[in-house]
Amino acid sequence: MFEPARAGHPSTRWPCPRYGLLVEVRQMEQQLTRARAALAAAEVADTVADRFRAALMAAGWAALALAVARTGRAGDAALIWRSLPRWAPEFGEWAACFDQATGKLQAAVQRRYQLSAREADDLVRDAETFLELVRRRLASVTAERGTA
Repeated sequence: MFEPARAGHPSTRWPCPRYGLLVEVRQMEQQLTRARAALAAAEVADTVADRFRAALMAAGWAALALAVARTGRAGDAALIWRSLPRWAPEFGEWAACFDQATGKLQAAVQRRYQLSAREADDLVRDAETFLELVRRRLASVTAERGTA
């Protein structure tokens, strides 16, 4: 799913000061790029469901980038919202928000719930805000380590 950086290449690895782990900067950048692309897709999606799904994907990619920074690996995308509060408690409320959105999307796919345009619009805005918060956090961490 993710391209590994060249093993041991000094420009792609740096120690995470709080957790003592090596972090794949390139992998974080790839996931942030995917998050931005998914957010762009959400903004132009034709249907409410596609808009909602793409916004949720954007948030998920951002969370996976944060996972790399905090744990040294991307982890399981299917469990990201449940595991995020353990290693990034400051993002716990965001995790709860996106976990609930995941449940709504699953219910909509099973035709047990009808997503509204407002829900999709709100989720796009939430994903955009979350992506920016994650981006800032990752930028501050890389700046601290002199890799920005």
